[in-house]
Amino acid sequence: MGVLGFELKNQANLEIITQDVLKSTEIEGEVLDADQVRSSVARRLGLDISGLVYSDRGVTDMLLARSDNQSYRFYSMSAQIRKERKLYYDILERTQRGKIDITDWLGWFLRCLLNVLEVSGTILNKILQKHSFWFINADKVKNERQKKLLNRLLDGFKGKLTTSKWAKIAKCFFTLN
Repeated sequence: MGVLGFELKNQANLEIITQDVLKSTEIEGEVLDADQVRSSVARRLGLDISGLVYSDRGVTDMLLARSDNQSYRFYSMSAQIRKERKLYYDILERTQRGKIDITDWLGWFLRCLLNVLEVSGTILNKILQKHSFWFINADKVKNERQKKLLNRLLDGFKGKLTTSKWAKIAKCFFTLN
């Protein structure tokens, strides 16, 4: 990951930790607000990210405090375990019976780790594509509303983008004459 600059590493770290917190709590049966978690993570990392929402979730900060002490983490095992939770519980139950041979569990864990690293590659590619877009087009954006909208689209806007949704996201108004 040496090719990533400081800003891109921070952005990748923010996305991975946010997903880690969200998926960890889902495994435990609690669903947190993604925007609040992202906001809390950004503040915890000391990042100045525009459009953050207020976060009053103490659970998020508690989970972040348990994070490993690496500068950057580009994968979320919790998110992958959440995706593979049926297999996780099956292998865990089999491992705990009998002779407590963990060979099968280790095999599952390593496959899970490989899967999460592949997902991480996808996330990092998305971040690099966004960076490349802004590197080429930064001087073409005329105002903050355009920048906000383009970031929303680059982050994977889901659904149909209508003029009314555009106006709401950009916090501007339009009238028909």
